[in-house]
Amino acid sequence: MATINVINVLNKIFGARGLPFPQSPNKGEGTAIAGEYGDTIGKKQKQFGFKATAIRKFDSSDLGNYVFLPVTIDKIELPNPVVIISGEKEIVETNIVNVGTVFEKVFTKPYDISIICTLIGENRDWPEGELIRMAELYKKDDLVTIKCALTDIFLQAENNAIVTKISILDAQGAENVEVVQFDLRSNIDFELEII
Repeated sequence: MATINVINVLNKIFGARGLPFPQSPNKGEGTAIAGEYGDTIGKKQKQFGFKATAIRKFDSSDLGNYVFLPVTIDKIELPNPVVIISGEKEIVETNIVNVGTVFEKVFTKPYDISIICTLIGENRDWPEGELIRMAELYKKDDLVTIKCALTDIFLQAENNAIVTKISILDAQGAENVEVVQFDLRSNIDFELEII
């Protein structure tokens, strides 16, 4: 029977990255860290972001896995999340002969957000129930609220994104693993002032 390593699956899909977190928060478990840094895991480290969103926690599964930067969309916890945020400014460039180029910032575009989740089935089963929950999130044709200490820095508190795309990525033949990617665009509430 084949065993599946989630980190190896993600490395094959997205390329090698750093460790998802430095060490298990329970002393004596996981990889040892040089110096006294390992002794501070889960004790002295900040547990909540500036908007009181958890930075690290144990997930709600029976396994109680440690999650760094947990993510919820409309209060649905995403399993094993990896968040990628990119922003872009719309800038007009005007070339002036014998002078150079003038740059004008026109506006900041919405943020592009990708959230990659690794669904792992219990008892080596295909994670059909979790996949159905992810599909329901995608099918919602309305604004959603992302809660994550990382996205809190860039997005407004409520109704802060819309899901634009879902991708079911190659799980390298694993029968009990599905890798799901959500692509979202940020939202800003505007007020119309009639003068």
